[in-house]
This record gives sequence, C-alpha cells and structure tokens, in this order.
Amino acid sequence: MTLQSIKADNQDIKVAIKSTQNTDKDDPVLSSFMAPWYQTVPMPDTLKTLLQQIESDLHQEIDIEYLAQRHQLDKGDITDLFQQHLSLTPIEYQKKIRLNKAQYLLEETLFSLEKVANQAGFGNITALQDAFLQNLEMFPSRYR
Repeated sequence: MTLQSIKADNQDIKVAIKSTQNTDKDDPVLSSFMAPWYQTVPMPDTLKTLLQQIESDLHQEIDIEYLAQRHQLDKGDITDLFQQHLSLTPIEYQKKIRLNKAQYLLEETLFSLEKVANQAGFGNITALQDAFLQNLEMFPSRYR
C-alpha cells in the first residue's frame, strides 16, 4: 500500500486513517482500518482529539470556529497546534486524509469511483478527480 507521509514533530510518518463513524459497517475493509497514526507520535492530547474528530467525519468541511468552541480554544490556538506539530493547516490536513483514504480504497477495494469519493469525504467524483489531478497528476482510475 502506498500512503503519503506527513511530517509530525520533524518525523516522517505514514498516515493511517481510522474512521470511528463508518457509513458502511458491514464492509470489512472499512471496519478494519488501521489504528490512527497519531497514537504513536508524541503530541498534545488536544491535538490528538482534534485529529480524531476531523478523521471521524471527513464528509464535513472543517469549521475552525466550531472546533474552537467545542474544545474551548481560540481559533488561533488550533491553527498554531496544527502548524507546530504537523506543518499543515487543519484544512490541509483534512485534504491529505481524504486523499489518503481514497488511495487506500482504490488500492484495497473494487469500489466504484463514486463510492470511493463518498467514503473518502469528497462527496462526488469530480472533487475526487480534482484532488488526484492536483496532488498526484493523474485520474483516480489510472491510480487504481
């Protein structure tokens, strides 16, 4: 399996995704997803909680104000946590996780592109194709 790396506290880590809200609970691939990568990297518990929340609901766009209120943080504190430990903004992190999940599903399943797009949080095939073209310079069908 080819996964993108993410930099966390100056360590290259292979991103692994675990969704706590599977939309297809009978699917063994989705229900047996890997343990969250961030459990093995030293970082603040607050950041781990934020990462878990983002990964558990890839279908929702990130609302920094909502995250700040829910976790009793300033919006700037959230952005600083992500920048300091991941060198990414929360939105960049979500995009990376969505792309990574789509790659995993394309490699490990025979799901249609529509199902991959939905499961990875893109919502539609056009958004999935745009992400692949922008980041990998190829269409998802070619990646498979």
